[in-house]
Amino acid sequence: MGSEVMAVLVDGRLLLALAAVTVGALKVWLQYRKAVVRERGRTARLRVVLHTVRPELRADVITAYASLEAAGEGTSDSDA
Repeated sequence: MGSEVMAVLVDGRLLLALAAVTVGALKVWLQYRKAVVRERGRTARLRVVLHTVRPELRADVITAYASLEAAGEGTSDSDA
């Protein structure tokens, strides 16, 4: 009977370990997908702006956009 209890305990620990690894992997994947969506949004916004500005002003627009994005990174609450 004691060996059966030990087998159940070992199986339970194994299942807990697998669940912990699965949850960890899911959290990492979700963080990655959020980052991909954020970057796609940034790229789309920048493309719209660049299509509406004269070519000689594009470098200034990109520089200004980069500083706005950098300033806004600390205020985002979507990472929580």
